[in-house]
Amino acid sequence: MMGHGDPLYVIDGAPTSVDAKRGIDWFPPEAIADIKVLKAPHELMEYGPSGANGVIVITTKRSPRHNR
Repeated sequence: MMGHGDPLYVIDGAPTSVDAKRGIDWFPPEAIADIKVLKAPHELMEYGPSGANGVIVITTKRSPRHNR
């Protein structure tokens, strides 16, 4: 990781802008099925430069990925 920037947030497969000061406190916890924090270089490759400071992947209970 590069260090001083904010992580990329991906919610149900879509990159999402998140205010770094607020985080995801606006997101209803009961809607979250899974949260993954990606930090390893091989995990971040898929996200390119946008994911250089880590990626927070959130899958909601409404996501088609969760319902498989």
